[in-house]
Amino acid sequence: MPAALTTTTVAEVPHLVFIGDNELQRALIASFSREEVTHSVFALSDALSLGIDQDLQSAYKIVFYVDWKAKSYQLKELAHLLAFYNQAVLLIEVNSTKKNPVQDLVSLFPNAQFLFIRDLVSSSSSPLRQFSKLIPTGIVPQVECKIAPLSLSDLVTPLRSVLFRSSKAGVIFVGTEIAAAEAASLIAATYNQYHQTNLVLQLHSFSPLELLPMSVSEQKIHSNPTEIITAFVRSLPSLSNWPVATLPAPVEEKVAISKPKKMPARETEKLVLEPLRPAPKESVFSEITSLFANSHQQEKQQKTSVVTKVSAVISKKKRKNTALFFAGLISTGIALGVLCLVGVFVVSVRLTERAARSLVLHVVESEELAQEESSVGWFDFLTLQANSYGSFIDIPMITNAEHTLSIIQSLLNYSQVMPRARESQRMLFQHVVGQVDSDVGVLAQNVTTQAQRAYELLSTLDSELTTASFMNEDDESIVSKLQARLVSERTALVLQQQLLPLLPEMTGVSSKQTYALLFQNSQELRPTGGFIQAVVFVTFAQGTIIDYSVMSSYELDAALSGAVAPPLDITRLLGEEQWYVHDSNWDPDFPTTAKTISWFVDQTRNTQLAGVVAIDTQALANIIEVVGPVDLPEYNEVVTHKNLSERLEFHSEAVLVPDSGTTDYSRVLLERSMSKIIGISLDKYPDFLTALRQAADHQHLFLSVFSEEIQPSIQNVGWTGAMLQPACPTQLVSESCTVEPFFQVEANVGVNKANYYIERDLSHAIEITTNSAEHLHRTTYLNTAQSGSWPKGPYKAYVRYYLDKNSQYKAAKIDGRPISIQNLTLSTEHNRTVAGISIEVPVGQTVTTELVYSTPLVTAQTYSYAFFNQKQAGTGDDPITVTMTYPQGDQPEKIAPQAETGDFTLTFMGKLDKHGFYGAQFSR
Repeated sequence: MPAALTTTTVAEVPHLVFIGDNELQRALIASFSREEVTHSVFALSDALSLGIDQDLQSAYKIVFYVDWKAKSYQLKELAHLLAFYNQAVLLIEVNSTKKNPVQDLVSLFPNAQFLFIRDLVSSSSSPLRQFSKLIPTGIVPQVECKIAPLSLSDLVTPLRSVLFRSSKAGVIFVGTEIAAAEAASLIAATYNQYHQTNLVLQLHSFSPLELLPMSVSEQKIHSNPTEIITAFVRSLPSLSNWPVATLPAPVEEKVAISKPKKMPARETEKLVLEPLRPAPKESVFSEITSLFANSHQQEKQQKTSVVTKVSAVISKKKRKNTALFFAGLISTGIALGVLCLVGVFVVSVRLTERAARSLVLHVVESEELAQEESSVGWFDFLTLQANSYGSFIDIPMITNAEHTLSIIQSLLNYSQVMPRARESQRMLFQHVVGQVDSDVGVLAQNVTTQAQRAYELLSTLDSELTTASFMNEDDESIVSKLQARLVSERTALVLQQQLLPLLPEMTGVSSKQTYALLFQNSQELRPTGGFIQAVVFVTFAQGTIIDYSVMSSYELDAALSGAVAPPLDITRLLGEEQWYVHDSNWDPDFPTTAKTISWFVDQTRNTQLAGVVAIDTQALANIIEVVGPVDLPEYNEVVTHKNLSERLEFHSEAVLVPDSGTTDYSRVLLERSMSKIIGISLDKYPDFLTALRQAADHQHLFLSVFSEEIQPSIQNVGWTGAMLQPACPTQLVSESCTVEPFFQVEANVGVNKANYYIERDLSHAIEITTNSAEHLHRTTYLNTAQSGSWPKGPYKAYVRYYLDKNSQYKAAKIDGRPISIQNLTLSTEHNRTVAGISIEVPVGQTVTTELVYSTPLVTAQTYSYAFFNQKQAGTGDDPITVTMTYPQGDQPEKIAPQAETGDFTLTFMGKLDKHGFYGAQFSR
């Protein structure tokens, strides 16, 4: 019978399945006693050995407490058991002062939700437990790091709340931080006071550890570290009652002294003297007869005995020689057999390695391996040999053979799993665009399951290729190319696992959902990507597009009744007295702009939007490159990804509001592009999805939805276009870490398409001092237009710099001349300090702007600093140089990304094709 505690089943209530048994789970279960929640608890061994599929299928959540002492094969078996369930939740305790092997769990359970609990006091490996281990020796260790002790009572309520959320985003629960050195001092002081001892503090060296290898949201729990530590210390026993097993046992040397053995007394021989008796009298003849008779008989017996002994010796030697002959014959046969087996094994290994190399080369060119499977004819034979020999012989040749066989098996699985995964994706895509009719929930679940299996396979194959012994030195570039593709595919699979569970709700399974797709013309740059030329309204129901319509922004403007007051900057810079749809993306935070768009759509169309999507000119070019040229017979032209920008510039009109009956060019282009997307051929859909992902990754596509349950998941992948404030990167976490954001936002206010001709060169110099970071940001603009005729002309722009909230503006210059106070605005938006200036770049000329500002810093003995440069949508891949100067007494320990090092200077060079992150960890 399973060791399970099962509550009475109640209809229509969530059922939780707990795997593992520990204090944290028992506290969680106790908190459910007064709620309508059913639960089952299974030990890990029972979950693996007994059939619990029925419990898992009915579970709202499957909660597994990760015991770091569990065997690896048990975790692999559990991962296989939970592979078909998407409601798995892993509770993982992580320690600030101990390495946490979380990466292996991420690979084993890629589809699970990870809930990390940092420095739980009740854990046997918590920092407080580690510090208290040396108390019997009279020492409390001090290390230089921060810990966040957390008690069960503080954790249960927020943990329970997260368990009942539908979101699968990872979360780490963190209590209030305290310096580890301060915690050690408090432990020593409290224990000394409570037990009348005299513990001393001893400094221990400590290298900062990476807490997590992944990005998760952090949930702060306001706790009292002093109370937690005090309660913990009071629970410790006194030294006299400390468990003996934890005290160091004295070592006693024992010398064994052997005592002399008592020899047994020699037995005394007793001689018994008997009286001589006279011999019987016999005749001389009888004595002589007896003498001769006895001598002959004895001689005969002796000869017979000698003959018998010689015969026995000869017989024994014959048997021995015979045995030696057959033994030698058998040994020779065995030796020849072994040599033959070794030769066959070596040949099998060489042929199989050659086949494995051929497979790798083939996979680089194509995933289809059906015709190549015949080239691994030695695969099964070598597998039999390796399994047979490896069971009792452990030598490198057999180990390498087993590794080669594993890689071949992974490659063959790759050729089967990836096509199946893409087939599932194809069916889902066909359903979404209305080419087939199916159940979007089932399809999304199937794709998610296939993505999970494919991700596990790619992770295994990637790690195996790193140590592939059969590849030549000349093949390094080929292996690197394959590994790069595996990384790209794994990234796509991770996105699928994160976003596909949201697809049914987003595409109208429960109710119709309408989205607005904005086309923003980057030739007239605006804060979220460009001037809003046209809007596509797409409606979903039951996971399928059931309707779409396109309107130009001017048509929406005409449908707006009443007057809407615009932001002051629009009135001041554009002279507009009313706010229109085409100017509604003035706020650079796209979720804020999306809400503004939704309000305008509600006013003009009486339509409630579920979300807003925005694409700029580059994103539209990427889409057209995949779906194919767009035919526009009414304009007698064909638009491709190469001539898109030129055609948009050509059809730009000087009249801001078209005459009645005139069809906007962008509207027609968007209608035909949507038609190409709906009717896309099946062989193009993978490239189409890749184009959308790349556009989103490089800030050319934004998606913001109004569901509070869905939006955080999209925010986690960085697609919402929100103004970002990143946390300290895990590789740079130190005693003091500062991440300073910077966001340069431009808006073309010259009412032209000058951005088509603008080139930028960016540089940012940072001087780190003991208490501040001094900044100089420089932008050089070049207007490559050859004439000033419309839509060309001077580039008139309003440039806003969104700095850290604590930053202090110092100065701004244009071409070396200080900017006038009338041309400068200082404000606070989105919890940022904002400096705004107006610039003008004449045709064929260069203009350089400079911004000088300062940000306070708090540094320590070991500190990290990172500069985060957010990319504006609609801009190109501008070259950028970031220079970081640090104090002479400091030493960089970690640098990310790669930089050139000089005298107390780090120089990062590259292109701002997406958000830029430049940082280093220093020690003094």
